[in-house]
Amino acid sequence: DDSGRWGRGGLFTALEVRSDEPRKQYELAGKMKDLDLGNVLLFPIDDKQSRLDGQDQLALIVAQQRDKFNNLSGILLSALDEGLKKIYIAARRSKASVHLPRIGHSTKGFNWYGTERLIRKHLASRGIPTFIYYHNRAARNTPQMVT
Repeated sequence: DDSGRWGRGGLFTALEVRSDEPRKQYELAGKMKDLDLGNVLLFPIDDKQSRLDGQDQLALIVAQQRDKFNNLSGILLSALDEGLKKIYIAARRSKASVHLPRIGHSTKGFNWYGTERLIRKHLASRGIPTFIYYHNRAARNTPQMVT
């Protein structure tokens, strides 16, 4: 979201196990007022755990906003659309694959099918290997490739 305040649990915890950078970069972007809807923060995340000789990167899309009462909006498909366009450019340049959780899994009123269409439109159908991970508490995460 556009608040610049790091959350707890779920994806936030999983990211912090892997790297200290997501929190640092996100909070810095918040202080610098650089979290506009549709923006993407892209940075390396191999400081704690490393794969592929330290070439993993994380992209955070700003696709939610908080109002003056700190209420969080749903995921805004227009912002997600803008962010995925930017991720496509970065992935194409670095010949990268894109791995992401099933965005909006527990978000009330979330439009997964609209999101899936955007992922196909901007990544999978344009030749970027794209994997979506579905969290199953009883089993390990298993990726599914979007084609």
